[in-house]
Amino acid sequence: MSPCRDTIAAVASGAGQCAVCLIRVSGPDCLAVLHKVFPGLAGGTPQPEPRRAYVRNALDPDVGERVDQCVVTFFRGPQSYTGEDVLELGCHGGTVTPRRVLAALLSAGCRLADPGEFSKRAFLNGKLGLAEAEAVSSLITAGSELAQRNALRQLEGRLGNEAAALACRLRQALVHLEASLDFDDEEVPSLQPADLLVTLEDCAASAQSLADTWEFGRALQEGLQLVVAGKPNTGKSSLLNCLLGEERAIVTDIPGTTRDVLESTFCLGGLPVTLFDTAGITKSKDPIERIGVARALSKLGSADAVVLVVDGSRPLDGDDRWCAELLQRATCPVAVALNKSDLPQVVGRDDAGTLVAAAPVVPTCALNGSGVDRLKEVVEEQVTGNRPADPEGTVIVSLRQREALARSARASCRAAEAVRSAVPLDMICADVRDGLSAIGEITGETVTEDILSAVFAQFCIGK
Repeated sequence: MSPCRDTIAAVASGAGQCAVCLIRVSGPDCLAVLHKVFPGLAGGTPQPEPRRAYVRNALDPDVGERVDQCVVTFFRGPQSYTGEDVLELGCHGGTVTPRRVLAALLSAGCRLADPGEFSKRAFLNGKLGLAEAEAVSSLITAGSELAQRNALRQLEGRLGNEAAALACRLRQALVHLEASLDFDDEEVPSLQPADLLVTLEDCAASAQSLADTWEFGRALQEGLQLVVAGKPNTGKSSLLNCLLGEERAIVTDIPGTTRDVLESTFCLGGLPVTLFDTAGITKSKDPIERIGVARALSKLGSADAVVLVVDGSRPLDGDDRWCAELLQRATCPVAVALNKSDLPQVVGRDDAGTLVAAAPVVPTCALNGSGVDRLKEVVEEQVTGNRPADPEGTVIVSLRQREALARSARASCRAAEAVRSAVPLDMICADVRDGLSAIGEITGETVTEDILSAVFAQFCIGK
């Protein structure tokens, strides 16, 4: 891949009102840019002392006007985040000042950085592995403490080390296979089929085991969507408020109070969850109510789990059964909240259990909170059933990583089957190479420009 010949700049901290804003510059012309925007900073020397903070005025190089007073720190490559010469500028926060300082840097010869370009350069210069670079993005976007801890483990090299160990085993197997093709058994000790088979089966199992953590990793990183649904006036909004522990939804005794989809977030089992309160699902002729019902049905289609709320103090009717019929088609798990348990019950748990096949039924009362904790436990069990046994284990959050690991597992399985069938060695070698190449997409050894573009396009500008 071609070296980076231009110098880039971007705001690296979040936008908005704040005391200090961080602007980052990286590239071969860092010092030239520094001398144009901060003339005299180094006291006449070619460069400032690395890793020392200087307080200086930033000037617009076109007109010489002062735009701000900054704290300037120079990092000499390769001892920097990107491996290149880097400037980090702490200017005053807000919206106008950082924009003016950045404009001065661009006038001095910088180019505005692409999303993730600083981390991409760190990867290209050997400062970060590809798995670690992806972890930077996961760390920034983590929506829960559990997700943040997982991203930190990846940034420390957990996934990269496991992938490297897997690649090492496949590479050793490939070396023995290729040596057996090129030399006689007398010259190079051959790898016995039984030993080769064990290696390939272990590699396939390891790669597939890592790939299988993605379902939980996706929920960990992206969060889950939990929809509260049911016919009007079953206590859906009250139950949502109870689940959240705050008065988020308006609650009245009038059926149809909720006309649109309301949403709020909370954590469930360490996972970020977006909770949706939907309009009562009914075959109404009211045009506004029908819009609300249509939006509720749309949310059901993208839900990771649904809580069907049933009023246990009133007999089941056609609307209850219609809601249940709609949920029978859903691919996500469903739990039934048999609500208003503080009132005399006319709907038993067995009756509610017939609405949606295999759906657990939990009696609840949104007024006093009875059963709500149990409902959370049931939903958590449904959505985190694929949680890894080891809470500190490696969990992948990238679909790209999952696909690469799954391809490696399939290639190793094909190679193992070829060994059992006594297929010619050159064909076994081809499968092992495929498995090794797929693992290289995790470590970055066999990465292409297309893969890099896909990875770093997901980053924010300035990282």
